[in-house]
Amino acid sequence: MTDTAKIKLELKNVRKQFKDVRVLDDISLTVREGEHVTVLGPSGCGKSTLMNILTGVLAADGGEVQVNGKIGYMQQKDLLLPWKTCMDNVILPAQIAGTKKEAAAEQARPYFKIFRLEGYEDSYPKEMSGGMRQRASLLRTFLSSGDILLLDEPFGAVDSITRGKLQQWLIDVSGTLGLTILMITHDIEEAVLLSDRIYVLSDKPASVRDEIPADFLREDKKNRLFHTGFLEIKKRILTDLAGE
Repeated sequence: MTDTAKIKLELKNVRKQFKDVRVLDDISLTVREGEHVTVLGPSGCGKSTLMNILTGVLAADGGEVQVNGKIGYMQQKDLLLPWKTCMDNVILPAQIAGTKKEAAAEQARPYFKIFRLEGYEDSYPKEMSGGMRQRASLLRTFLSSGDILLLDEPFGAVDSITRGKLQQWLIDVSGTLGLTILMITHDIEEAVLLSDRIYVLSDKPASVRDEIPADFLREDKKNRLFHTGFLEIKKRILTDLAGE
């Protein structure tokens, strides 16, 4: 990813209001191809509203929204159907789009190894760990987009040990597949560990309080936790949030 990489997502001066409550106020951000960008902010400040505007579920009241590619959206809960196998859950969007089951399964099968789900194609969600279910959900999201992933607190529903393992795994799979990611999180350390850039939002009505480049150890993110740059960015974010 470079500053000249193609822009995949862009918001310019986006505003949103529900009745008399302003939720988003003049939000501008960009996500380039191959980049991992994180949006961080207080609970209830409008981060999920931002995602819903990008997916087209909601219309912005003002500003510009540009999406150059196909979006896959993963929410906090894995939303796997308990009566379907892992494979059937993963290929469901393709089937809904009209692809025959056999063809969809053939397309998905090579990715089961990359997503550490090999051997669990015929397992049901109750037979899978929380981390496996999240990886299955992410695989489904990836296959339904193959281009731009919107992740809304993707690891928020698992315990801290599993969360750490999933973070390390996402670093690997993102590098392997060259993913373009826009992620929401409340976890400051997760944001600093995974991101290339971080947008810090103010409380409602949300505006961009800070845009922080996380350009240290970009090719070795797994070791960021032990780098002074990690603490510097964490301190900057805490200072931004303390300004509420």
